[in-house]
Amino acid sequence: MANRIAVGKRARDEDRVATCASLDAGLADGQLSSSDHEARVRAAMAARTIRELNDLTADLQGAAPLHDFAKTPSRPRSPGVVQMAVSAMATLLVLGLCIWGAGKIVGGGGGDSGGGDRPESVVEAEKNGYLSPEGLAEVVAAIRDAFGDTRVDDLTLYEEYAVVFRADTQTPRKQLSFYFKGEFREPSESGTRAAAAPVVDLADMDIAWIAGIVAGAGPSLNLTDVSQIYLVIRPTDDGDSEVVMHAKNELEESGFLTADLRGHFLSVHPFDPSK
Repeated sequence: MANRIAVGKRARDEDRVATCASLDAGLADGQLSSSDHEARVRAAMAARTIRELNDLTADLQGAAPLHDFAKTPSRPRSPGVVQMAVSAMATLLVLGLCIWGAGKIVGGGGGDSGGGDRPESVVEAEKNGYLSPEGLAEVVAAIRDAFGDTRVDDLTLYEEYAVVFRADTQTPRKQLSFYFKGEFREPSESGTRAAAAPVVDLADMDIAWIAGIVAGAGPSLNLTDVSQIYLVIRPTDDGDSEVVMHAKNELEESGFLTADLRGHFLSVHPFDPSK
């Protein structure tokens, strides 16, 4: 009975992203074709309930139903602990920027710079696809070219693709989702929105600093061998904007942090091996 109640609940962004992770795994191991994966991702981003999301992964081997992902929220940290954690993350962000910068210096210019001798951290920083500086810039430029501005209700980014949520220009109370992988596909309806709902202007985002946060995800979140990272860029309840970065490894160890669009840390929730 508890599971039936859970799957009937409304889906959160975190639930949609967890479903997309299962779909990505299905694509990677050959259970899904590229076209099937794209269609299911679009459906996941438009899903309203946990049941709808679970239906998208029910036929995939190794995909756990979403109620298995539910976790009890951690107790709030004391202000002193939060301040120390954020200060530490600021140092790690500089490290992340240095890693990215080293990649540009060592591997830049288009020539062969002896890639076999390059540090593993530099190589990893360049494998971030749409989460790299170039990838983030490509997505923002594509949004500007397609829609005439850089304002979004929500932008979810993986290494391989991005999903943009915007108001329907003809019906502002309707929200549309756009799947992007090199180009935008036809939109899908993803529910309703307030006509005057707050939006995020991606032109305000400091791409280099956000990419630096991604590059430093492992040490920032106390994770080794990070296997998946994704970003959610969205407005906050108080009318500001935030970047939420989630990361995990093959052991299902995970953590997340939040930052503003300029890359300043707001909160840090690293993996805690004692839990």
